[in-house]
Amino acid sequence: MEWRVDWNKVIPICDFSTGYVDWHVEQLDAFLDGVSIFWYKNMNFQFPILPEGRLYAFGLQESGDQPTLLTCTLNADQHFPVFVIGGRILPKLSVQKKQ
Repeated sequence: MEWRVDWNKVIPICDFSTGYVDWHVEQLDAFLDGVSIFWYKNMNFQFPILPEGRLYAFGLQESGDQPTLLTCTLNADQHFPVFVIGGRILPKLSVQKKQ
């Protein structure tokens, strides 16, 4: 999976009163084996401000061996908050049947 994003045009807007971060992404493209599988233009994604270090998946795709886009709160200090966005290959979740 290849993600193409102009990171200089990604804008996080934090609203502590609502508990959410709005991410404005001018353009987001995803390619698999050189073929475009989806793209977004001028999108806004809203995610809750999670406790520091917790990850929140975008949920744009869930392919086992491909990176998933995630957002994370590194510092929720209202004067200097730090939010990040990036990709990570997540482990497959196992579902256990109840006996």
